[in-house]
Amino acid sequence: MNNQGVSGVPATAGRTQTKRQEQAFFGGAMVIMTTGLFIAQTSYIWFMPNQWAFYGLNTAGYVHALVSWNVAFIMGSALAAFAVWKFQKDKIYYLSAILVTIGGVLMIPSWDSAAPLILARYIAGIGQGLAFLPTIIHASEVSPSDFRGTTLGSISFYLVCSGVIGFAMIDMLIYIGSMDFFVDQVLGILTLCFGLISIVLNYFRCIESPVYHLQNNDTSSAISCLAKLNVDHPSSPNVASDLVHLQAFVDGQRRFSGSLRPFIRVVALRAVYALSTLTVFNLFTNMFLVGELHQNTLLIAFLVRFSGEAIGIYSVDKAGRRILLLISFGGCVASFVVIGGLFLGDVDYSIIVTGGAFSMVFNFFLGLGLSHISVIYMGESFAVDRKPFYIFVALFLENVIQIVAMVICCYVTIEVAPAYLIVAAVQIVVGGMVCWKTPETKRLTLNESRDILE
Repeated sequence: MNNQGVSGVPATAGRTQTKRQEQAFFGGAMVIMTTGLFIAQTSYIWFMPNQWAFYGLNTAGYVHALVSWNVAFIMGSALAAFAVWKFQKDKIYYLSAILVTIGGVLMIPSWDSAAPLILARYIAGIGQGLAFLPTIIHASEVSPSDFRGTTLGSISFYLVCSGVIGFAMIDMLIYIGSMDFFVDQVLGILTLCFGLISIVLNYFRCIESPVYHLQNNDTSSAISCLAKLNVDHPSSPNVASDLVHLQAFVDGQRRFSGSLRPFIRVVALRAVYALSTLTVFNLFTNMFLVGELHQNTLLIAFLVRFSGEAIGIYSVDKAGRRILLLISFGGCVASFVVIGGLFLGDVDYSIIVTGGAFSMVFNFFLGLGLSHISVIYMGESFAVDRKPFYIFVALFLENVIQIVAMVICCYVTIEVAPAYLIVAAVQIVVGGMVCWKTPETKRLTLNESRDILE
């Protein structure tokens, strides 16, 4: 929105104004908060299959339970890519929150079958996918240019926060010796709570993006939204200035060849993100198979990533996207090369412990840049008419990679060293190309960011 910076937009956003703009999409953000809980549940199913053996699942049943959430997330994202054209964001957030709430309710009873829990993963996954894509678009369109990186990066931060909560609850329940299947019930209660909070926040705080109204040629509604976001009078100079910049964004040129470059960038970053996290997941799987995966390892990994995310989103609008992304890739590559080298020879306890330690280093650097900056580029790239489709394709490919990897790992044990060294090479190629070819976008208006990234 309005800020003084590289773009030369006339005024600096005050803190009250910034908070109002950040709260405009909290309805979607609270739905995203539940995704970390389902990531924790996926890890619970994967590393403690004996707990789910209570339901009599075979290998195919475990695979279905694991991938159900990713399949549902793709379905929700596809629905969202069409819904953002027709419906205001609050309507989408309400539906997604209701679906997540239903999923949470289904997880609370003590079932004798895994079917209701898998159904809950489908329903909640659709709701989360339905909210994720519009929240990225919404956050990018209502946030001030000075803080757009922090605002968009917070979407990734919310996911990690809920992952920490989910793993902490699992570890606590296991520590106190609770019945194994009670974990799903507690995660269901947390999901239900976040869903209800989303509905309340959406009712009281949601403000539609002015871009939506400008796309529908409703200038008066766009001005009204800008006045609320700016905590200002509709006729103020700040509102008028923002309207000019957003109208330029909506009316910007639609260059198909230009849109391919940011699309390839975003897809490459999210693919590397998925491959990298799955490679670490494979290391943890190997540690689990030899009995060296400690109960709190996954919680520690998310806590370390939490610290990286916190530093990253705080710094991204000060240091810029490129330098953080370069540091992030450097740390990820170094960690992967060390782990891959360690596992080339004979593996003993010290090698496993050292590999686990460097996986924590990786998680810090992952959070410092790659995870949230890839989300930032989703929000800052693309012409307004193509953004939903391109973001959906990126999310689709990311989840397909995760699905394929989980299915393969259910039937085949993948060697640690080759996996790490291959993914490190991919990180070098993608990181080098992105950091070299991508211009800095901090403090640019949405229109300027779109143009410079193309």
